[in-house]
Amino acid sequence: MGSLVSKMMTKRINMIPYIEKSNHSTSVAALVLSTLGLCALIAGCSPRQDVVYDTSVTNPDIIDSIVLKPSNDYLIADQANVLDLTPVCYYTKLGKKHIIPMENVSDDLFVWYDEAGKEVSRHFSTTDQTLIGKDKTFTVTLKKGKQLKSSPATVHIVPAKSTPQKIVIPIVFHLIQTQKEITETAAHYEYSVFTKQVEKLNRVFANSVVKTATGVDTGIQFALAKYTPIGEKMNEPGLNRIAMEYEIPIGDIDEDDLPGIFEKIITDAPNADWSSEDYLNIWLVSEISDKIDSFGDNVLEDRLVPKHLTPTATTEGMPNSIAATRPDEGQELSLYEKGIPFIVQDLLASRQNGKRGTNEFIYYIGRYLGLQSTSSDDLLLTVSYNRGDAAFYLKNNTDVKETQTNFFRSTNIMDDRYGLHTSISQDQAAVMHWTLQNTIGRQAWRSSKALKGE
Repeated sequence: MGSLVSKMMTKRINMIPYIEKSNHSTSVAALVLSTLGLCALIAGCSPRQDVVYDTSVTNPDIIDSIVLKPSNDYLIADQANVLDLTPVCYYTKLGKKHIIPMENVSDDLFVWYDEAGKEVSRHFSTTDQTLIGKDKTFTVTLKKGKQLKSSPATVHIVPAKSTPQKIVIPIVFHLIQTQKEITETAAHYEYSVFTKQVEKLNRVFANSVVKTATGVDTGIQFALAKYTPIGEKMNEPGLNRIAMEYEIPIGDIDEDDLPGIFEKIITDAPNADWSSEDYLNIWLVSEISDKIDSFGDNVLEDRLVPKHLTPTATTEGMPNSIAATRPDEGQELSLYEKGIPFIVQDLLASRQNGKRGTNEFIYYIGRYLGLQSTSSDDLLLTVSYNRGDAAFYLKNNTDVKETQTNFFRSTNIMDDRYGLHTSISQDQAAVMHWTLQNTIGRQAWRSSKALKGE
């Protein structure tokens, strides 16, 4: 129990593997590690400046130390969750530690054991409910050569929690373009662009993309709206195309002016004000010059946080990431309580475009539903790291993150823009359910108008 208390006092930094749900074999995990360049396994037992990554070594016989690094400090006791027990191997040359790339070291060289001396798989999963609340300790041993053994690594087993209820959120994309853009540049966005966004949301929220140690099916899904506010059936479900005249003064724009510019465009757009009681509005404004690279950081990041409680809301269990209050009588909703403004070009941009200060769309869905960035939240089961820190591998500006003790593949939807955004932790799911039950502008799931026309 003392171990759990100490972990709850300080959020532990952990490492999440990227394992495709369709195949959990060692070969898949090995392939994934290989795609990381395996520079990600440089952490370790000596100061950073004394560790060298050497891709030329292929002979495992020179291994002189092993560090066992579990993929997480916590594991949910459920068959849907998997812990990766990674053996990081080093050798010493001219007084410096060198890591042997994992693609050059076969899993066949190792045997993994638990605290009872029982042999276990590298990819450990358990449904044993008697382990809940207890620590599991693992070691890994090199079978050949020096028969080295790692120091113990410990993880805490936590229970799987049932989803409070299944929720379906109706969503509508309001695509806003100028007539000039449509006619002169032939900028026509295929309907599949928008359906694919919803498909990804649903796969990630259902936990059907990857297996991690703490990821879950959130019980939340999204559905493209079928009917307009006046009950007309939509030709393109969930997509409202709008052509209007507007101008974004790119050359003279000040970052502080961005919110006002886009709010005016959206407010002036015809037929774009659909009730947040019936729809999750996503306003997609086209910025054809594609020169705004800070919309997410400067406009969305803080404005999307839930701010007001519904009349029937309870403050019991309010997450620390939310400080919602009762609205004043007659107070109008802000644009950001009615939905999410976004730039079309950001929706389509590469998630690893280093010039952009805007994350992937799914990240802002998380913000709208009450989540914080994993680098700053206080949730037990998410991964914290310092982005831009020169002390760590490539300053943590890739989908590989480093901390003082771990490397991990960035999969959480609330990781930075370099992440894969394919998993949601169990405690994040709880935050989103609280938000959907208790905050203004997040109640469309209770309505049948968007999906049934009534």
